[in-house]
Amino acid sequence: MCIYLLTCASYAADTEEMQTTFKTTYDIFKKYQKYPDALRVAQKMNNMTLIGELMEDCKDPVTLKQMAFMLGRQRNPYESEDGDLQGIISNEKLSEHFKSLARDLDVVEPKHPDSIFKSHLEDRRF
Repeated sequence: MCIYLLTCASYAADTEEMQTTFKTTYDIFKKYQKYPDALRVAQKMNNMTLIGELMEDCKDPVTLKQMAFMLGRQRNPYESEDGDLQGIISNEKLSEHFKSLARDLDVVEPKHPDSIFKSHLEDRRF
């Protein structure tokens, strides 16, 4: 339902109607603790108060990091009291985070398509 509302907001008759639609979807996402989705809507509204509320309400450290990366990607001026989150928001160690992700996904070294195909065939043997 929220995705439908966000899509319809683009066709709103005026800015006030669009903001009302955004606020409604924000409230729904926040109620069901879908903090990254609510943050996306708050960023569309460019409302720092709502962004601050979300960052304070969210207690899951992994979700907070995800939201910090979202804020950093949009170069949002939100200031966090947590040094790690503030480092993520300000994109201080972005390349280190990408390298860490590449190691976790095992995509640091390029792979030939044949080797990938062979490994899938070997996994299917009984």
